[in-house]
Amino acid sequence: MSENTIVPFEQKFHHYIQLPSESHILEQVLIKNYSQVAWSVAANTVIWPEDFKKPTNKKLNTLISKETLTEALLQAEKLIHKSCNETLGQLNNLMGIYQVAALPDKVQRAKAIIANTACAEDLSILQKECDLRQKKETPLQLAKKQLIKATAYSLKVVTIDGIKSISLQNVKKQTEVEGLNKIIHEFLYELENIPQ
Repeated sequence: MSENTIVPFEQKFHHYIQLPSESHILEQVLIKNYSQVAWSVAANTVIWPEDFKKPTNKKLNTLISKETLTEALLQAEKLIHKSCNETLGQLNNLMGIYQVAALPDKVQRAKAIIANTACAEDLSILQKECDLRQKKETPLQLAKKQLIKATAYSLKVVTIDGIKSISLQNVKKQTEVEGLNKIIHEFLYELENIPQ
């Protein structure tokens, strides 16, 4: 995300991270930290064995805060991966799976034709495509169009990858859930505004 990007964010309206219930978080904390103790939970209150020295509320609250943030971080990372995969899927659907698969060959062929170093087979393939398209274009004209289209596609892919990478880095640095909501908001804004 560029330093100069201004993304409107109103905290009270954007809640991308939906935290699990308090009882779920409490149980996760107890399972992770006190699995060898026969505790139980009733109405969000921990019932400890009588002979066990229970942790202080401060310690328990610290563990709950850490677990809450851990759950939120996982949600944020999943949302970033899912959104990027969906955007890449939409991009690939626009081109078609076979067009995407053929892209490296077309790029290599187009570059060779533009550089005037193409072999007879490459010229023949592109001439065949020109004939089938019936747009009165030469292999050189078609090669230039293919290279422009491939470059635009590649630029979109690397942009999505870059947005994903920086957003994941920013998520890992967060120490509070509200900060995660802001990062997700900025991430989705950038993802939705990739130049066409």
